[in-house]
Amino acid sequence: MIKPIALNILVEDIKETSKMNGMLVSSKDVENSRHKKAKVVAVGNDVPNIKEGDVIFYDTSRSFTTYNDDKKLTFITYREVLAVV
Repeated sequence: MIKPIALNILVEDIKETSKMNGMLVSSKDVENSRHKKAKVVAVGNDVPNIKEGDVIFYDTSRSFTTYNDDKKLTFITYREVLAVV
């Protein structure tokens, strides 16, 4: 398993569909959104208030995606976390 260091967080995106004002938004639009929902896979040793297994919303503008054991994983920094659900 990959272990992030410092203020880095490793997440796995959660696929979701969105509903706005009674209209369904396509999964393609949700996937291309700047903000995504994800499950925290691992956290760096300096990350406060977030732990493995948390579900978060994050800003994708400064993220890095990689694959490990056929899973698509994304590295973000603590600053990109918008909220813990």
